[in-house]
Amino acid sequence: MPNAHDIILSRNQIDSIVAHAVSGLPNEVCGILAGRGNRVFDVIPIKNADPSPVGYFMDTSQQIRAIRMMRKKGLNQVGIYHSHTESDALPSAKDVELAFHPGPAYVILSLAGLHPELKAFEINKGLVKERFIVIDRNLKATEGVDDV
Repeated sequence: MPNAHDIILSRNQIDSIVAHAVSGLPNEVCGILAGRGNRVFDVIPIKNADPSPVGYFMDTSQQIRAIRMMRKKGLNQVGIYHSHTESDALPSAKDVELAFHPGPAYVILSLAGLHPELKAFEINKGLVKERFIVIDRNLKATEGVDDV
């Protein structure tokens, strides 16, 4: 049974994050995980406004549209995701420095190894704590990818 610190995703949502990351190679990609509590209902890809293999910056206009869409659906920002193309699924020093919001999970997908690796973290005031990712095979609701 998941606890309040876990982040709950479906296999389809994880596959969507992986597909987004692969399509963005050689650069990092980013997006928002929308849901309620710790359960993700929508994976929202956001354009990387500063394309780079070692960093990302969410496109502000797409981010605003995503927030408006979440409010309309009664969803919150459960997490922020991005990919690492050349390093492990661990927050870099830059990731920790730029983690302004202590509430959402910071989800990192690494494509550096033979297989994609997805991990989630809580980052608050420079402190990093890993969170469990729970795959919910029954998650149906509004799951899926919403392009902004």
